[in-house]
Amino acid sequence: MYWAKSYLLIFRGSVKKKLLVVITALCLQISVALIAVIVGSDTAVSRQAAVTFPAIDSNNEMRGFAVFQNGFTLQNASTTCLFNDLFPVSGEIRLNSGSLTLAEDLVLANTTQLITGGNIVGVGHVFELPDQTDPFNFTGTMTLNAVDLIVNSPINLVGQTTFQGNCTLHGNGYTIDCSSGSIRIASGAQLSIHDAVLKGISSNTITNAATSSVLICNDVTWIQTDNYSFTQGSLQINGTVLMTGEKGFSYQSSQASTIKANSTWFFDAGMTFSYKPPSASKNLIVMESNSSILHLYETSMHSTTTGVRLTKGILFVDGTCPVYSDATTDGQAIAFGDGASVSNDLAIKIGPESGLDVRSGLVLVNNVNG
Repeated sequence: MYWAKSYLLIFRGSVKKKLLVVITALCLQISVALIAVIVGSDTAVSRQAAVTFPAIDSNNEMRGFAVFQNGFTLQNASTTCLFNDLFPVSGEIRLNSGSLTLAEDLVLANTTQLITGGNIVGVGHVFELPDQTDPFNFTGTMTLNAVDLIVNSPINLVGQTTFQGNCTLHGNGYTIDCSSGSIRIASGAQLSIHDAVLKGISSNTITNAATSSVLICNDVTWIQTDNYSFTQGSLQINGTVLMTGEKGFSYQSSQASTIKANSTWFFDAGMTFSYKPPSASKNLIVMESNSSILHLYETSMHSTTTGVRLTKGILFVDGTCPVYSDATTDGQAIAFGDGASVSNDLAIKIGPESGLDVRSGLVLVNNVNG
């Protein structure tokens, strides 16, 4: 304001007073701009025009009974905003790489569009996508932290979505097309996918960022369009998980993955299941109980010289399943059972006109009870 004070010295009387009023008004406008935008109240319903939340303050809030029918915008990547609203949001949402923290569930109405991505911190709250006929475009680089994501229509992933903390994706039977996007599970994070069809999976489409990352599949259909390698972290199979697409699924993680009790990991015709861990560990495919099932339907099975040892559960062989082992000694073989404990015997069930066709290497039935 130094310039304004100097300028006032050359004026007298009413001109000086008018100029002082103008400058005071400008200062008030600047002061208002420095205050966070709080839209809505906890006592009265209001219908809102499109709102842009500024980056300059950390106390932006969407509050109570505000009805956002025209969407909202976060100014830029430095912008933060608290969603504390009780009504669904519609219109265009532009996160612009900013961060929205949920104090209430965020529900998108069927006219909503996600124009640009950003960060949503769920704090255990729900982020519910629109119920619409056409696929919803989940657009841009997104980070979801401790979010329960609910899907109500087919989804097109456009860009990378990173999951942090413990997140759940409720697919409700809909298809999530990953052809133009990807899913990344951050270090120490856990993503549990329920009742979804994952389509367009190829290399780097779904990745664990670290050994501590966990992907849980609950009643999931997994459709590959190219070969895929699971290279890091853990995989958990719950319910029935179908791998299909006539491509290769290569297990290359150093961490153990589990087929839970009363669960089936099903490989469809034309698939190849390869065991290629970076460490010399045979026991990284864990069958939790005698109700855990690995079902091969006209599926090829392959193991490196590390060998894979399957115990405790059930191997179901359906149709002709070629087996390729790189083993030259018994210690490198594909082994069924550990030869030490009857509780670790693997039940092998062969369907009609079915069998394992060992085309190279060694396969050992190493059950205590034969």
